[in-house]
Amino acid sequence: MTFAQLERKITRNADKIVSKHAQTFHADIVSAWAVDQTKPYLGIHSKLLWNISKKGTAWVVTNSASYSGILFMGRVGNRGSNQLLAGGYPILKANTLRLKADLKRNTL
Repeated sequence: MTFAQLERKITRNADKIVSKHAQTFHADIVSAWAVDQTKPYLGIHSKLLWNISKKGTAWVVTNSASYSGILFMGRVGNRGSNQLLAGGYPILKANTLRLKADLKRNTL
């Protein structure tokens, strides 16, 4: 196997791994997303607004609800929200750590 072939194989493996982890991250956020029981129509609406897309080589996970950033980050000091109990950031951090370990195990 030439160096160029090896490089292409590593890149393909890395792309598959990143794609899988992006899909997992999206699913984890949607499943953890809070639905306010006093206004379930708002919570369900914001839960349905989570979107995942690929732009170039990057995966992008977005939510167009104006308050989604507050919910995603969780409570910071006296600001933010306690609705997503673990906050979105811990979900992001856990997924990032798994992604890095998976990439290291399968591409290096």
